[in-house]
Amino acid sequence: MPWMSRMAGAVCDGVHIHPMHSPGWLSDVQVPLIAEGAASEGRTLDDVTLVCPVIIAVGDDDEEIEAMRERNRATIAFYGSTPNYAPVLEHHGFDGLQGELNSLQRSGDMASMVALVTDDVLDHYTVSATWGNLGGVLADRYRGMAPNLRVMTYTALDHWRRDPDMLGRWSDVVGNLRDAT
Repeated sequence: MPWMSRMAGAVCDGVHIHPMHSPGWLSDVQVPLIAEGAASEGRTLDDVTLVCPVIIAVGDDDEEIEAMRERNRATIAFYGSTPNYAPVLEHHGFDGLQGELNSLQRSGDMASMVALVTDDVLDHYTVSATWGNLGGVLADRYRGMAPNLRVMTYTALDHWRRDPDMLGRWSDVVGNLRDAT
């Protein structure tokens, strides 16, 4: 990943960040690598748009949010089982988790994989908020990360496909995010 991030900074107009990230990983590792690559070609981070999909648990109340968090555990377990994401987990002290998840995946034990994704792990790689607070929470989490960072939701399309009225809710989130930045 370091070589790819540097190369993207050197030659690309934009970089699509993987949803399996944390603000700490972005600010400590990935954004500096992209900036290093940009600088190698006389560019700056201003020249590179970072498109950042975010895994979100959103709802009207704690019960709805918790249901989405439980679904997100499976997403984090799946991504976390991939060897390329060991450094993303290790960055926050979750050493060995990738290997455990990978072993369980090979044996087909998804339930045990999900059980390994603790609330602490989940909180690093997902955003949890009510609909009314989501825009502000996203703004706070990603503010100042990079000059051209574009946050996008990982789940809005699924929400909208299930319930077309959700488009209005996501539009409100965008407005709240815009107001908070």
